[in-house]
Amino acid sequence: MSPMKSIESWFAKHDDGEFVRHVRTVPYLVIGSTASDSPVLFTTKPAAVLGAIGGAQIPSELAVVGGCGLPTAADIRWIARFIRTNVLFLGDLDPPDLLIFAWLREQLRRKQPKFVGISDPFLHALGVQLSRSPTIPFTPSERESVPLLDSVLPDLPRLVGSACARCLRDGLKLEMEGVLGAVTKPGRSILKAIKYVESGQSNP
Repeated sequence: MSPMKSIESWFAKHDDGEFVRHVRTVPYLVIGSTASDSPVLFTTKPAAVLGAIGGAQIPSELAVVGGCGLPTAADIRWIARFIRTNVLFLGDLDPPDLLIFAWLREQLRRKQPKFVGISDPFLHALGVQLSRSPTIPFTPSERESVPLLDSVLPDLPRLVGSACARCLRDGLKLEMEGVLGAVTKPGRSILKAIKYVESGQSNP
């Protein structure tokens, strides 16, 4: 079975509130861009991310697609057409969102999706220390998904960084709400962090 099919099968069999599949009756949040070569930020946490940005405003050169859960095959077709250049992924540091990234990376391989966060560089740019962040233990289904995660994302430590990878190995996850709650002025900070990771910088 291909990695994409394995991920789809896992979500279908474990629809328990953690491994959620997107429902087509629930619309995606879409923000367009004025530039033809704009990157598209794909986020599984649109309410948390856009709520944090708030008055800081989304820059006109950044497009956004936001929706919870694993996209459907029908949705990924229009999402692929919407993405003109590259796509940036921003979600929780947990097995469901990491599996969604793995699925998107395969579906959109010509666009070469870039993992922004939650990751070590993303936390560094926000000024957030992982050791002081409110991590949460994996649920039973998340623990069971670790072998699948390891098989479809063999480059996980490189994607998330050594500290975040260690957190996952310890069976702990970190949600976007917990990260942004630790930032005094999250609006401009999260936009700066996205740009920081997109540029390819890494924390010391």
